[in-house]
Amino acid sequence: MKNLTILTIKVIAVAGLAAVANGQTFYFARPVVVPPQLVAPATYFLGGYAAIGTQNYSCGWDTSSISYKWTQQSPQAMLYDANGNLVGRHAWTASNQPYWASLVDGSWAIGQVVGQPVNSAYTPQQAISSLLLSVQSSTNTGQIGRATYVQRLYTNGGIPPTETCDGSKAGAVRNVAYTAMYYFWGPGSLYF
Repeated sequence: MKNLTILTIKVIAVAGLAAVANGQTFYFARPVVVPPQLVAPATYFLGGYAAIGTQNYSCGWDTSSISYKWTQQSPQAMLYDANGNLVGRHAWTASNQPYWASLVDGSWAIGQVVGQPVNSAYTPQQAISSLLLSVQSSTNTGQIGRATYVQRLYTNGGIPPTETCDGSKAGAVRNVAYTAMYYFWGPGSLYF
């Protein structure tokens, strides 16, 4: 998928709490079976959003490996609800922390990775990892701001480019399409 047009997302079918958009299935219901490293501690399930966007990489010199390599930059994704409505966005802060922001009520949350499985049905081989993130800062109200934990599950795509990164490509940026489900957990009622 070379050009990702996020604004033209079309929900093809909604059956129960699963939707198919652009050929990708999204599961909006509370995930039932999750690897132990990804379980959100004793909080209520607040809801899930489908993310469609890009994981972005730049080619540059890596002092630890003493070679050129693709390094992850800020992802850019839009968040959709079970009805296909655009409700939020996901990216990184200026200090490279993941954040989610609601376009509905202005709430936001900034997270930090606290769990990542070694190997899981939630992370296909050609996809970025599933994650558990702890919310470090938020608005404490609203659709996203009430979350204390966020799970990234059912990932597809987004892995670093397979093309060679060398001096001739230094500074090059590649935006790699990805999809995922972000599940929000926090105190309070079952619904936003």
